[in-house]
Amino acid sequence: MSVLHELKIHARHYNAVAIGVKKAELRINDRHFKTEDVLWLREWDGEEYTGRYSYALVTHCLDMGHFFDMDELNNWVMLSIAVQRSHTPPQWSEQHGWRNL
Repeated sequence: MSVLHELKIHARHYNAVAIGVKKAELRINDRHFKTEDVLWLREWDGEEYTGRYSYALVTHCLDMGHFFDMDELNNWVMLSIAVQRSHTPPQWSEQHGWRNL
């Protein structure tokens, strides 16, 4: 059964995810991510949520600890993702000159 994970994503990375260019997320595996989970990626500007978000399906989960055999990567995973839907509030688009993604 898939799980919905609500996660922050920094504003400098959000656009690339929203348009489908950034297709991977390196994360601490504190949520036991697995294939077919859904990530609710909420844009974070460092102080607050901006109102923009994307839903992404986890298509692959790579345990970095096994791959590199390094203690400091034991609890990290590389998640391959496919964006399913993105949202930009109209007021954000008007303020920043962006179209709705």
